[in-house]
Order: sequence, then C-alpha cells, then structure tokens
Amino acid sequence: MILASIRAVDPTELGVASERLNAAGVDGLHVDIADGVFVPELTVGPAVACALAQRTGALVDVHLMVARPEDCLPLLAGADIGRVSFHLEATPYPWRTCSLARSLGFEPGLALNPSTPVAQLEPIREAADFVNLLTTEPDLAGERLLPGSVERVRAARGLLPDRVRLEVDGGVDETSAGAFRAAGADDVVVGRALAGAEDRAEAVARIRRALEPATHLSATTERSR
Repeated sequence: MILASIRAVDPTELGVASERLNAAGVDGLHVDIADGVFVPELTVGPAVACALAQRTGALVDVHLMVARPEDCLPLLAGADIGRVSFHLEATPYPWRTCSLARSLGFEPGLALNPSTPVAQLEPIREAADFVNLLTTEPDLAGERLLPGSVERVRAARGLLPDRVRLEVDGGVDETSAGAFRAAGADDVVVGRALAGAEDRAEAVARIRRALEPATHLSATTERSR
C-alpha cells in the first residue's frame, strides 16, 4: 500500500489536502500524532485523526509518537481508524498495548526508531499485525533517508512472520520505493514526494510503477521454488 503522510501538507488546508491525496489514488492516509515529549515536535491530536477518517472515508493509519500510547488509544476509538502503531521504545508492556489496541477495533502496529535494533522485535513479533519501521529521524535537516535503511528493512522482514505487514516510514519516493519493496516492505509512507507534487495522481502512479518490478520479481521467485 501507498500511505500518504499528512504531515507534509499545509496545516491550514488539512481537510482539503487530505481529500485531494485520497482522490489521487493512495491506499490510505498516514497521521503522525506527536506529543512534544517522546519526539521534539508537537503535531495533531487524536481528534484530528478521527475527523479525517470521517471526512475522507479513507483508511487512516495512525502513528503514535507519544510517551504514553495507551492513553491515546481510547481517544481514537469509534472513528473507523484502521490501524494504529505505537513505539516499542515508549512502553515496557508492548503485548498489553497491542491487546488494548485490538480490543478497541484497531490493527495494532509496533513502530521502531532507526537507532533501535530490529532484533528487539523478536520477542514480540507475534503481538502485532504490522511493524512501522522508521528510516528517518527529526534531524532538522529535512529528515534525510538514513544509510543502511534498505538492509534494515531486509533484516526486519527476516524476523517477522509472513502475516505481519512491514511498513517503511520516512524518505520514501519513487527512487527508494522499489528498493524497499524488494527488501520486503509491504507498505510505504510517502510525504513530501506526494504533498509537494504538482500532479499528485501522477506522483502516485510513478511510485506504483517503482514498486511493480519488485512485485513481479517476487512472484517469479516464488514460482521457481
């Protein structure tokens, strides 16, 4: 799936911009909720994520970049939000938090910062429905794609059960998307490459084309086994 990050759009046009991204052909919207504590940034809150889900009818993929994810989860319930990821670094009880998310009707996801070893997924890899692997940091320099990100995606895919989807979040564009897909990513979060495009539908199409060769190669490999 291609998930459009609303973090990259003009905040004064959030509703309209989200509708336009949805109409451009993305598979869903990615909403970062950051508390200014877990990360040095304050973004939108749960009420905005719920409003966007109701306004657009799109799949909404919420990324909780907060110190206490269990406090946010009930605030997102009942708004047709599809899935919610929280940071493994933010809670000592990830199994419990996944169970809480599932009980509220969400597909639970585990998010990992770039500096967290993917090996930390191993003890809890059965707890979640997807993993959100971050490939950038809020570095005040445009959040550049970090070195070794493709190898990190490949390592995470090797640790996860087949049923657990792997999402890549940060620095994705038509150049990097194919490499991430070939390394085992199922979903990509795309921000500036879509929000800043003059023709967003064409930008979505270009990213889909970048993903296709890896898909065809995977299918060929499976048939040859």
